[in-house]
Amino acid sequence: MAKQETDAFERLSASARRIWLAGLGAIAEAEKRGDEIFESLVESGEGYEKNLKEPIGKARGAVEETVATAKSKASSALDELERLVERQVKAAMKSMGVASRAEVESLRREVARLKKSPKARAAKKSARKKR
Repeated sequence: MAKQETDAFERLSASARRIWLAGLGAIAEAEKRGDEIFESLVESGEGYEKNLKEPIGKARGAVEETVATAKSKASSALDELERLVERQVKAAMKSMGVASRAEVESLRREVARLKKSPKARAAKKSARKKR
């Protein structure tokens, strides 16, 4: 049994030594061909990047389109909400008997017109005389 254990140990040692030597060989090759390997990796990266640009561009376009659609819908919804609130406020003011902006403006014009009339000027002069 000792012979079998010795053989197994020798095989394991030999295997470990080969793994060690393979690692050292990889380091030696990397040192020897470092620039060549680096350039090869750069070329591979450039090719991979080119392959990715089209799908990324399409995805970006789809995202931008979705964002634009969402902005448009949100803007429309906000405009509709604004109109709804405006109508509700107008209805509430009307039910309370509050004059609208147009009615107030119409009254201002009428008052200005009446102030300019001859009767208004005559009444103003007579009021000054009584003081």
